[in-house]
Amino acid sequence: MKILELWGTPRQRGFAHGYLLAAEIVSGAESGFRFVEKFNPGTMKNRVLPLAGMGFRFSKAETEEMLGILAGMKARLPAEELKIPALGRAMSLVDLKALNTFGDWYALGCSSAAVWGEKTEDGTAAVVRNFDFMGLPIIQKYQVLVVMAPGPGEQDARGFIGITHPGSVGAITALSEEGVFAAIHDVMVRPQQKDFMQGNVPRLLAIRRIVRELPAKGAVEAAVARCKSWNTLFGNNFMVATPAPGDGLPAGVIEYDTREAMDSGAVLRAPAANDDGTLRNFVVCSNHHRLRGRGRGERYRSLVSGATAGEKFSSVEALFDLAERTAVPRDGSAIVEGGFGTQHQVVALTGKKLLYVRMVEFGKSIAEVAPVAFDAVKALRAVREHAE
Repeated sequence: MKILELWGTPRQRGFAHGYLLAAEIVSGAESGFRFVEKFNPGTMKNRVLPLAGMGFRFSKAETEEMLGILAGMKARLPAEELKIPALGRAMSLVDLKALNTFGDWYALGCSSAAVWGEKTEDGTAAVVRNFDFMGLPIIQKYQVLVVMAPGPGEQDARGFIGITHPGSVGAITALSEEGVFAAIHDVMVRPQQKDFMQGNVPRLLAIRRIVRELPAKGAVEAAVARCKSWNTLFGNNFMVATPAPGDGLPAGVIEYDTREAMDSGAVLRAPAANDDGTLRNFVVCSNHHRLRGRGRGERYRSLVSGATAGEKFSSVEALFDLAERTAVPRDGSAIVEGGFGTQHQVVALTGKKLLYVRMVEFGKSIAEVAPVAFDAVKALRAVREHAE
């Protein structure tokens, strides 16, 4: 598992990222861009790059971080090795923006469940999450775990641990040092023409903003308000969870898409009610809307069944067993290079700020991969010590 520790200003963080992962960024961009061109020649030049350059809204700090990545890459690699053969030239800022909107032009699979109260050992929320994706090298071979501390002037930001791909300043799955968890799931709501140039927030950057910017208290409700203010290009489910019940909802699913006329584009799916009117102490997420649509699939039903059964999830292993209900391949066979499957799987104990991570290993099913434990508070304390 590759771990990238980052601190300093956005430009400094970006420079370190680009310098340390320069070869992976070039190789990952080439494989991803080539994949798009294979099925739709001209798509990169005529659609993806113009959209990345003009159809998305990056903050000043996010742009500075990407410029830092480019500077780090140029410092690490000779000019010839910076070329992307699929584009016939060296990587530029617009190409890096395309990598940072990767989650907006490739569908992201996934499923997750959050449990709390009597369902967990200490009552605090816990989350299980499968990230299911095609076997593109930028994810399957190069995905990286980032530990990022806030920099100078970012007093209101939180440090976080997140999984992403090289060149991305966003996150696919993330946990903050306050115990706020967020993860992305794709939903098949496609954009109309009007949606392409409305200043969309890249989905993986939205996930990073949620864990960096929101305090634990009321984070689920606050994340909904943020999503209502951010245009998005496709359909999303964001699973957001907090450390403990009592400070707002412990967890919820944000159903979020391009249909801004409905609920300003986002609505919170809170825990469902039991027959006696009390709220269930779990919420489940897969690749469909339940409030902004009526989808329901076998994976959703399997997670509901697993969350309903039994007294409590008293161990990390029991939580991973819940995730295994929807891991891919479904028969438990090994993932092969280039094969679709669960590319990472996590258990987050949000109350303890612990993240247990499995990343794909060829020749093994995800269940056969030994999880690596990360203490968000301790990991970020170490990064801050580096900065000092």
